[in-house]
Parts: sequence; C-alpha cells; structure tokens
Amino acid sequence: MDEAERCHRLLLMREGEVLADDTPDALRTRTGADTVEEAFLHLVDEAAARARTTRTKEATR
Repeated sequence: MDEAERCHRLLLMREGEVLADDTPDALRTRTGADTVEEAFLHLVDEAAARARTTRTKEATR
C-alpha cells in the first residue's frame, strides 16, 4: 500500500464492481481513514455489507 499512497489516482474493484475511483486524499477523507489501506478496508467492508443486505432482501421476496 505504500505505492498507493504516492499515486495520483486509485481505483478499487471487488468482484467486478468499482468501489472507488479517486485520489488517495479523497479516499481517506471519504472514509475518515488515516491511510489508504484503512480506506480500502473500509470500502471493502461497506461493499460486503451492501451485498449481505441485497442477498437478505432477495431471500425474503
């Protein structure tokens, strides 16, 4: 993740979904994280929570 801190722009994908496409500073600000690594973990956790919610809603139909 050291390299990611020095990039101009970052793109985070998980399971074919773009979770973020922004600058390291913007990602840290958006997530309230101190590091890009923390920001990525936060974004992955958010995506996983959304996926669980979607699966639960689909299962109750």
